[in-house]
Amino acid sequence: MIRTRLSVFPSHLILLLMALAAFGCSEETHRKTDTSSKMPVYSAVAQKGDMPEILTAVGRVEASASVTINARVSGQLLAAYFKEGQHIKKGTKLFSIDPRPFESALAAARAELERNTALARKAHEDLKRYEALIDQSVVSKEQYDQIKVELESLQATIKANRASVESARIQLEYCTIYAPISGKIGRLNIDVGNIVKAEDMSLVTIERMQPIRVTFTLPERELSRVLRRMSEATLEVDAYINGFDSEPEKGSLLFLDNTVDRNTGTILLVAEFPNRDLHLFPGQFVDVALHIDSQKNVIIVPKTALQIGAQGFFVFIINADNRVSIRPVRPGISSFDAVVITEGVAAKERVVTEGHLRLIEGTEVINQTASPKS
Repeated sequence: MIRTRLSVFPSHLILLLMALAAFGCSEETHRKTDTSSKMPVYSAVAQKGDMPEILTAVGRVEASASVTINARVSGQLLAAYFKEGQHIKKGTKLFSIDPRPFESALAAARAELERNTALARKAHEDLKRYEALIDQSVVSKEQYDQIKVELESLQATIKANRASVESARIQLEYCTIYAPISGKIGRLNIDVGNIVKAEDMSLVTIERMQPIRVTFTLPERELSRVLRRMSEATLEVDAYINGFDSEPEKGSLLFLDNTVDRNTGTILLVAEFPNRDLHLFPGQFVDVALHIDSQKNVIIVPKTALQIGAQGFFVFIINADNRVSIRPVRPGISSFDAVVITEGVAAKERVVTEGHLRLIEGTEVINQTASPKS
């Protein structure tokens, strides 16, 4: 009969192994807890520099000049010498209207002038001859006066004929229409071949886009400051087509309107831009930044670093041991995504820009990298 021998561990050894396993699990849990207690945040370094003082608004782009082309004479539209949407220069030939009726009118006016000029020449010769005869008492005073009146009447008629010739010449010139300004030409409102009537309808519109203007409004409380700065220098204006994160178009403030709108309490401002690349387009809405002034050698932090609580404004400062401390601050002017700190933060101190919600005094943080927004 075969017997099987079982190996039995002493009870004190089992208890020792269980204690070691529990200690190992406790150490692992402690390490995980210690790591997870560090709060991930984004941060930025406070910088010392110049902060522009800027007023922002929403503006609308307008052409610096807009001209509606109308026919000055009636007739058949023979030709249009441009393409819709084309950029043209001042003096470019745009339209021609059938000139034949006006050529005939000019020829008739010139013929009438020539006829009356010939009659006046004969009346003048008759008057000189009658002057010699009246001294000899060959003709009467009444005959002499009649010839003189005829000459004066013909001279007045000639003046009217000359005016008629000039009017007919101008009417003929109106048959060819030229661009009065440089700019972008719009849609043709009537097709070639139709009859157009003088001053009856718009043929096309030209918008001058170089330079171009942007109009925007500011609250009347800013009026005195803007006027004071305008008297000192030309104020810069930036126009942002795709929001303040895009590259701006550079321009300058042109003028302010002469009245505050009593319904809205705002004042209209007009800025002018060279628009060399034609990025600005009439009717377009843009974000506008008016540069009023700038503060020199100030402490600047991202706006997202500034927090507000029951005691006022504060920021979280990241110390050398990677723990945060709450620092009361006094903010100054702001511009876009940055704000001036006049008191409470020194240059090169690191401030938390994102991840504030779970932070308290002394919280340890990790991943102190620059925030994308800063």
